[in-house]
Order: sequence, then C-alpha cells, then structure tokens
Amino acid sequence: MLHGFDEEVWQPIHINQDYFLLDGQHRLSLACRTGMKYIDVIMEKKKDPVESKRVRAEIKRKERIEKTLYIGL
Repeated sequence: MLHGFDEEVWQPIHINQDYFLLDGQHRLSLACRTGMKYIDVIMEKKKDPVESKRVRAEIKRKERIEKTLYIGL
C-alpha cells in the first residue's frame, strides 16, 4: 500500500460509536506512517452486538495469523 498509494482511491475507515475500528486497520496504519493529519471516517450509528462480536472474533483471528507469520520469519 505504501508504494502504490493513490489518494484518489482512498477509502474511509469504519468505526463504531465506541471508536472501535471495524474496518481499515491497514489504511489507518498507512495514514500514521505517512504523517497524514486527517483521514475520512465512517461511524456506524448504532451498536450491533452480533456485528461487534463478529468483528472482535475476526480481529483475534487476524492477530493469530499475524503472530504465526511473525514467528515463522
């Protein structure tokens, strides 16, 4: 993403009302690494406990995969 960055195709990140990141962790990381001061954000209007549980499970799954890949280096 860093080398092929194109501002015209930038997509906003998604957060919930608790400011929990639902989608866009790579874009947020890229924004921090490049020193961007502002990024577009879409905030979900209502809390959905089923969706929140699904997102937390997905994040844990990705963390396990990343940890496995990191250990394998």
